[in-house]
Amino acid sequence: MSVVGVLFIGILAVYVSSFGSGFMEDDYLLLKGNVRLDSSAVVFRPFLNGLFGLEYFLFGHNADGFRWVNIILFTGACSSIYFFMVQVFKNNLLAVLTALFVALHPINQNMVLAFSTAYVSLQVMFTLGAIYWGGYKDFSFKNVSIALLFFILALLCHETAMLIPFYIFSFMLIARKDSWKKALGMSFVFFLFLAAYLVFRLTGTKVGTHILENVNTVPVDSLQYAATFIRLVHWYLSNLFIPDGVVVIWSSKLVAQGLWFWLMAGLLWFSIGVYCFWRSARLPVVRLGLLWLVVGFFP
Repeated sequence: MSVVGVLFIGILAVYVSSFGSGFMEDDYLLLKGNVRLDSSAVVFRPFLNGLFGLEYFLFGHNADGFRWVNIILFTGACSSIYFFMVQVFKNNLLAVLTALFVALHPINQNMVLAFSTAYVSLQVMFTLGAIYWGGYKDFSFKNVSIALLFFILALLCHETAMLIPFYIFSFMLIARKDSWKKALGMSFVFFLFLAAYLVFRLTGTKVGTHILENVNTVPVDSLQYAATFIRLVHWYLSNLFIPDGVVVIWSSKLVAQGLWFWLMAGLLWFSIGVYCFWRSARLPVVRLGLLWLVVGFFP
């Protein structure tokens, strides 16, 4: 519990100056002039929408109330990282440093500053819960049921939770050192739930435009998309180490010039990742971290 207290104090010290600064970015879309907080016309995130509704009931248009909730949720997310790493890797120092890095790094600032991004903290907690019970604990009806509950809660928060089965599969391979066949067999139920969710989203909900409806209307070829995606990944990775001008990127300018430069840079990143993965056979925490990054950057 002392670690949780340190994380809370550290996060509060970093973000205390944000109190009184009001709302920002998508907060206005979800709240200002929209007292019903009815974002269901755009997205299907019932758990998250319920949280927003409760916050509005408690705080109205007082942005500081929303920010306090975000600080508590962010503390919970960082604490979850700490407890997860202690349980899995049995290394308290590594767990503390990792949690502090996440808590204090400016690239995560929107997890506190904008109430509309509260889902990120929830996603961290639900994802780690699903991985712990579904990928780390023994395979049993009870453990799988708990993991599926976390998975479903995450899906009801944000679509990025669709990657959880891939995280669980990777965790079984790297941390538990299961065979490909065994890992695939034990994670199959999560992929099955993912398939059911996709069918439901594509056919059973009316949330604005169809998810895939406008894909072919974007004037971009596959090489331009790849180069633009590589540049975006490069921006995030570089800002982990040199947080210069860290802001939230809602869109990235299409790469039209220097196309092959970014494609070759992507090949270099990929080669370095493969080499590090190959050289870290006796360091599962490094391999898991590499796979975590790869899965997290799925386009």
